[in-house]
Amino acid sequence: MPALPPITLTPCTPSDGPAIARNNIPAFFTVPNWRLIWTRMSPPKSCEYVTSQCELRVGWNLVSGGIKQRHLKAVDATGRVVGYCRWSFPSNIPDSKLEAMWPEAKVAKVSKEEERRLCEAHRSADWEFDHSLDVLDVDQLSAKERLMRGRGYLLLDYLAVHPDCRRQGIALMLVQEGLKQAEKLGFDTFVMACEDGKAVYERAGFVLLEQVVQDDSAWGGEGRYTTHFLEKRLERK
Repeated sequence: MPALPPITLTPCTPSDGPAIARNNIPAFFTVPNWRLIWTRMSPPKSCEYVTSQCELRVGWNLVSGGIKQRHLKAVDATGRVVGYCRWSFPSNIPDSKLEAMWPEAKVAKVSKEEERRLCEAHRSADWEFDHSLDVLDVDQLSAKERLMRGRGYLLLDYLAVHPDCRRQGIALMLVQEGLKQAEKLGFDTFVMACEDGKAVYERAGFVLLEQVVQDDSAWGGEGRYTTHFLEKRLERK
């Protein structure tokens, strides 16, 4: 079996925005239900077009996430971004404590001028999609809120590996890095996963709590749209 290429996990900066977009959108276009929100538009929006618009957005998303979010990217030997993840701390932790938590994955502050530029770029993007599928989010988000309520989880709320780079252990590397921090800081962790992501989380030690299965055939989907909710608890003595 050939050796896998070296992968490095590094913090994210706003200048990484376009490269992260070129990783994330092709990754999510492989998820049938997510792809539908773009391809049902008239005219349909292609992966390439959505990527170009996302390139305008990610820099601001990184900056505007604030002190409660942490971001990591996976970079190959050529410097290409091949994976990305975002984690969110519980909302009840004061900012004064968050400052010292997982500093390596914080996005550095930018100048007010750069902040304005990133915000303007974000606003200029065409991010209109087919909102008729939003009805499918209702049961998902209700289950997520119910399962997370009062638990103080560290939330893994975004994970994407470029389709060309899957099955190389990149997703697991990103997840495990966050889990190391969760153990260090004393947090249980939670994730809402699509069908493709479930196996990665289970390999990392997550346990399935619940799943929501919906019929998306009315929108041109495959008929079985499944969302999984998993947690990883700390081993407490």
